[in-house]
Parts: sequence; structure tokens; C-alpha cells
Amino acid sequence: MRHRLGQDDLAGRRVAVQGMGNVGSTLCALLHDAGARLVIADVNEAAVADGVRRFQAEVVAPNDNYGVEADVFAPCALGAVINDDTVGRLRCAI
Repeated sequence: MRHRLGQDDLAGRRVAVQGMGNVGSTLCALLHDAGARLVIADVNEAAVADGVRRFQAEVVAPNDNYGVEADVFAPCALGAVINDDTVGRLRCAI
């Protein structure tokens, strides 16, 4: 954050989190506590509903999360999701 955006503060920053399993939901809790605005995506509808309830997160479809305009994209689901097919779709600073 400091290097790319010039500050450490997450308050008001928009973070797109892909995956609401153990890693993604834990990250969302930390980000929410720091004041970040969350956009979440997961194939598990129950996990998404929990994220909306706990973190007041916005939801996008799993295949649409690459195009979310955000300060940070956090891939917390499957590996190798940033690849030749997806990197050009990212709309984030980090």
C-alpha cells in the first residue's frame, strides 16, 4: 500500500477478495476491521451470504471479480488465477 498508493491506511480502500474460505474470510475480517470496503466472490453461496452479513461486502460473480475496479485484488481461492487470460482484465492498483 505504501509503495503503490503512498499510504498504509486501508480505511476506505476497496479490496476485491476472491474466495471466502478460511483464508479469504480471515482476510476479510482483518480488512473490515481496518475500514476497507470489500467486494467478494465465491462459488459457495453460503460463504458469500456470510461475508455480506459479517462485512457488509458487495458481491460479484466469481468470473466477474477480475474486472472489479478496486485498490487491491486478493486471490484467496484457487492457485494460478492471475495468468495470461486474467491479468489484462484486472482493474486494480495492487
